[in-house]
Amino acid sequence: MDRVLREVKGVSVAFGGQHHSAWLPEGATIPPPMPSRTAILDIQIIQQDGGFMTVWESQNTQDSSDGWYLTLEDALQAAERLFGIPSGAWVVIADLANLSLVK
Repeated sequence: MDRVLREVKGVSVAFGGQHHSAWLPEGATIPPPMPSRTAILDIQIIQQDGGFMTVWESQNTQDSSDGWYLTLEDALQAAERLFGIPSGAWVVIADLANLSLVK
């Protein structure tokens, strides 16, 4: 059974702006940087059978994605690394220890 454990809403994240870094044939034109955009994200950590999903969707762009992690701690660390969300910023929806709803 899927259960939302943590969520955070309205996280501002910049996407794009990266310069081309892959191999190009000799004499090829270097592509321009990826266009930059700022997305306002709603992010959830969901417990699923055997692991945890970090699921995010933008409020103002078409960006969305997810990632699978073995532990809740791995999911929290990935969210901090990818989006700058410290562990204390999450709203606790359900407690993992006894799976009781906190709200």
